[in-house]
Amino acid sequence: MPRLNDIKQRAHELKAEIFALYLAARHPQAPWYAKLFTVGVVAYALSPINLIPRHVLEDCRARPRET
Repeated sequence: MPRLNDIKQRAHELKAEIFALYLAARHPQAPWYAKLFTVGVVAYALSPINLIPRHVLEDCRARPRET
């Protein structure tokens, strides 16, 4: 089980990454579709709702080939 310091460190790293995405999206030369993609990534990362159900992810996993 991860220790509290590990969780705090990961939260700090995630905060820095989200801030970097925010700055990149606000750059005046960034195209609109890059800004839209960035907003989608940040919204997905912060969303409490699981947008891709677990059973779909499990179906996409690499499995040994059945012969």
